[in-house]
Amino acid sequence: MENGTLFDHLHADQGCSTLSPVTVSWKMRIDVLLDVSRAIEHLHCHANPPIIHRDIKPSNILFDGKWVPRVSDFGLSLAWDRASEVPWLDITVRGTLGYIDLEYLHTGHLTLASDVYSLGVVMLGVLTRKKAFYQAEEEINIDLASFALPIVEAGITEEMLDR
Repeated sequence: MENGTLFDHLHADQGCSTLSPVTVSWKMRIDVLLDVSRAIEHLHCHANPPIIHRDIKPSNILFDGKWVPRVSDFGLSLAWDRASEVPWLDITVRGTLGYIDLEYLHTGHLTLASDVYSLGVVMLGVLTRKKAFYQAEEEINIDLASFALPIVEAGITEEMLDR
């Protein structure tokens, strides 16, 4: 799409002098997250049968010419049969590390909540401009959810926000 991916705007090249309309405005960031949330809600609550995307991440969120975000890449998506007595699917784990629901990763049990977890990691990325995995000061790779959890629990979320 004309205006690239959310990933492109959050993690532009360091040498790039052009400011992204996505990151210069908190309103734009929140609007993007609301639009993506509504798209996932549509997949889960209004599609028949509901659809589990399985790969919600910034590089799968594209911007059209009017800066409307579009969820893309449904190659890993699955239809979820609500009529089934089994509330989860036991399948081969697929998705992108850092965005995969940890319960799904460890058990192979896929639910609608798996997409919600991925959306939460995307939200953290939009608010902090950190990648799902990034290098911490201690020279180790840390996942964004593990980084954010103690900060959120301590009630000091403003310390992790992108300045």
